[in-house]
Amino acid sequence: MATVKQQEVQPATDLYEQAYQPVHDQPSLEVVQQQVSLLNAAEALEKRTEPIQAWPFDEATFTRVATIATSAAATILARLLLAPTEM
Repeated sequence: MATVKQQEVQPATDLYEQAYQPVHDQPSLEVVQQQVSLLNAAEALEKRTEPIQAWPFDEATFTRVATIATSAAATILARLLLAPTEM
């Protein structure tokens, strides 16, 4: 999924490069105004790719699962380490 997202973002990146090259060569408000259409197109392409997730699940789900798994592993490990001391 990360590869697909990168492929979809690449056209926006290319447009940003095209738009900012003249601004970099001759930084002025007039040049920026001339490049507005390219910048708007690049922004539109970039916004279209925002919903594409790099992972098959969102970050909040991954965090929740990792927290539960870590807690369970810590509980089991603590029980194993404390078992010999219990009577």
